[in-house]
Amino acid sequence: MYSLIGALSDTFSRQDAISHGQLVDVSEPARRLGYGCQVAVTAALWNEYIATSPGLFVEAQQKRLREILSLLRFAILTVDRTSRFTLTHGKPVAVMVTALADPDDCTEAAITIMLPGEG
Repeated sequence: MYSLIGALSDTFSRQDAISHGQLVDVSEPARRLGYGCQVAVTAALWNEYIATSPGLFVEAQQKRLREILSLLRFAILTVDRTSRFTLTHGKPVAVMVTALADPDDCTEAAITIMLPGEG
């Protein structure tokens, strides 16, 4: 079962975390970039670095998400476990993320991308 900061009950699933807004499902954009499994980002990562303000255009959000997913995919393919990501929208911002590969509720592969200390 799924757990994130603030220990959740044993019956709290990954889908529950998505439904409750603790995770944002980004599987479709991830698939377009070559991921073969479910992918989600934490609400904290989404709100702080992807959808940083209510007025931010959807295209800008999609570009930020694409950058994070692309850089993570590169890190996975090169087995670079210490990658630091730099987002280049407006003023560049260095972002350290952690990715956890775990089975989802159906024991299929799933990746959760989060800020350090969230897992």
